[in-house]
Amino acid sequence: VTSGKALRRLWPQTELFKALWVGQMRKLPLAPQAVPAHVLARLRADYLDPAIPGGWLDETDDSGVTQGAATVMPASTHYHLHGAFRFALFGHDAYRRPSRSGLPLVAVA
Repeated sequence: VTSGKALRRLWPQTELFKALWVGQMRKLPLAPQAVPAHVLARLRADYLDPAIPGGWLDETDDSGVTQGAATVMPASTHYHLHGAFRFALFGHDAYRRPSRSGLPLVAVA
C-alpha cells in the first residue's frame, strides 16, 4: 500500500553527491543549493540516522516516512554508500588511493 507520495531511494542520492562533488571540483556552474556537503548531510539525516545501527533505510517518501520494512537494506546500496563515503573522506584521491587489498582502483579523470 502506498500513500501516493513520491518515493526517494537512497542509492540515487549517493550518485547525486558524487556528481555534485566532481562538478564542484571541476568548477562547473552549479545551482546555489547544489552543495555536495548539504546532499551528504541530508542523506545521513534521511537514510542513515533513523536506520537500525549499522544499517540504512532504502527509501522514504517526501515527508521522510520510511516505506516498507525498516530492515530492508539491499546489499547493492552498500556499493553506492561506499563510493560516496570514499569521495567524502578522500576527496580528489577517492579512486586513486589503493584499496585495502593493495590492488589499484580505477582513476577518475
